[in-house]
Amino acid sequence: MHSEPTLHRLESLSPRAFQHPADRAATAALGQVPGLDKAIRRLTEFRYERALRQSLLANAVEVGPRQLPEVWEIYERALRTLDMPETYGLYITQYPLANAVAIGTRKPVIVYPNSGERWDATGRRWTGGSRFPPADAARWVAAGAAGVGGCCRVGPADIAAVARAVGR
Repeated sequence: MHSEPTLHRLESLSPRAFQHPADRAATAALGQVPGLDKAIRRLTEFRYERALRQSLLANAVEVGPRQLPEVWEIYERALRTLDMPETYGLYITQYPLANAVAIGTRKPVIVYPNSGERWDATGRRWTGGSRFPPADAARWVAAGAAGVGGCCRVGPADIAAVARAVGR
């Protein structure tokens, strides 16, 4: 398989670039509370992250370049575009859950759903109508997702709807 070039590279992309100024001020104020960051990190590790990881291990498949080479190639291109420092685990589930997630308190949680259409590998085409739920993005962000994007068959209008749903 021939890898497509990375069209854009967002070098040294800072999450702060996407924070509202009021969020930045609140984050800075919370950063002044001694030990709060460590306490929240530990609670997240033991509560949310562990539960999510167990759910993924039970209901999803961690994929790599050998299982779904086309998806892995897109994922690697996204990592290069976002100038990510390492390659994170990629889990694939069936709709209505997110179709791709990277988890961890020391690693970003990224939700990358597809349109909900099904891929017919035999016919090599997408079937069914789009069931992409932009409103779910607010729930994903509230649950800890650092980023929400779109995978197969999710277009610019869907991404705009996601941005509206999370108040961006």
